[in-house]
Amino acid sequence: MRMSVWMRALMIAAVIPCVALGSGSAHAQPKGKAGMAAPADDSAKKATAYFIKGNDLLKAKKYALALEQFKLSYAAVPSPNSHLYMARCLSGLGDARAAYAEFDKVVDEATERGKTEDKYLPTRDSAKSERDDLRTKVALVTITVLHPDPAMTVRIGDAEVPRDQWDKPIAVPPGAVDAKLSMGGKPVTSQSATIAIGQSQTITLDGAAAPVVVATGNGETTTKPRSSALRPAAFVAGAVGVAGFVLFAVAGSMSQSTYDSLKKECGVGPCPTSRADDISSGKTQQTLANVGLIVGAVGVAAGATLFVLSLSKSKSAPAATTGLVIGPGYTGLNGTF
Repeated sequence: MRMSVWMRALMIAAVIPCVALGSGSAHAQPKGKAGMAAPADDSAKKATAYFIKGNDLLKAKKYALALEQFKLSYAAVPSPNSHLYMARCLSGLGDARAAYAEFDKVVDEATERGKTEDKYLPTRDSAKSERDDLRTKVALVTITVLHPDPAMTVRIGDAEVPRDQWDKPIAVPPGAVDAKLSMGGKPVTSQSATIAIGQSQTITLDGAAAPVVVATGNGETTTKPRSSALRPAAFVAGAVGVAGFVLFAVAGSMSQSTYDSLKKECGVGPCPTSRADDISSGKTQQTLANVGLIVGAVGVAAGATLFVLSLSKSKSAPAATTGLVIGPGYTGLNGTF
C-alpha cells in the first residue's frame, strides 16, 4: 500500500509540467503585479488531480467521463494541454465536427501562449496534426466577408460564426450550407452551397449593400447608404464610353476631311490611282468612327445603368433601362429611370 502512494506521488510530479499550470513557477513573478501571479497551489493540485483522473478514463475509452474531468482541470487552470485532451475526447466520441473545432481552438491558444512559453509549441503541433487528420471526416466551409463592418454578424444556419473564425475553415454538417450576413439584426445578403464530407468550399458574402452607421452628436446615430460595389464598375464603363465618343469625334472628323479633299479633286468621277492611299485611309477612318460610336454608346449606357443600380433604390422603384437606338439619320440613347 505504501508503494502505491509513492507511485501516485511520482505520477503527480510528472504530470504537473505536462499540464503546464499557469505561466511557470510562482516565485518567478515580478513583485507588485498580483494580476500576473501564477495559479495558487490548491488550483494547481486540483487541475493535476482532474487531469490524472481524466487520463485514466481516456485510456479506458470512457470518453464522456474523461471529457468532464479535463474540463474541470481546464477550469481550475486553463492550460492548452488539458484543452488538447478535451479535443481528443470529442474525437473519441465520434463527434468529428466538434473535435475539429476544438483542435482549432487549441492551435490558436497554444500559438498565443507559445509566444512566451515554448513548452506549448509541441501542443500546438499535435493539435494541428490531429485536426488535419479529421479533414476527411468533415465538410469545411470558409466564410469571407467583403466590405466588412464591426456591426456585421455572420450565421451558418442558426449558429453565429465568431468574427475570429471568418476566413478560416469551419466544420459544418455535410449537405446544404446557408450563410447569412446581417447588420443591426437586418439581413444584408446570403449565399448557399452544397458541401460533401471531405470537401471544402469558400462562401463570399458582400457587405457593400449594408448601410453605414454614423454619429450625429448627442449620442444619436443615423444611417446612410454604403457606396455600392457597382459604383466603380459604373465609372469604368462610363470612361470607356467617353473614350469611344472621343474616338468617334476624332476619326469622324478625319474621315470627313479626307472625303472633302477627295471630292474636291475627283468630283463625281473615279479618283486617280495616285489617291488610292487616301481612299484607303478614308475607309479606315470611317470604320474607326463607327466603332467609336458603338463603343461610346454602349459604354455610357452600361455606366448609367450600373450607376443607377448602385444607388440601391427601393424594390418598388422601377428599374432603370437604357438602350442604343440607331435609325435613319439618327443615333442616340433611349432610357427610362
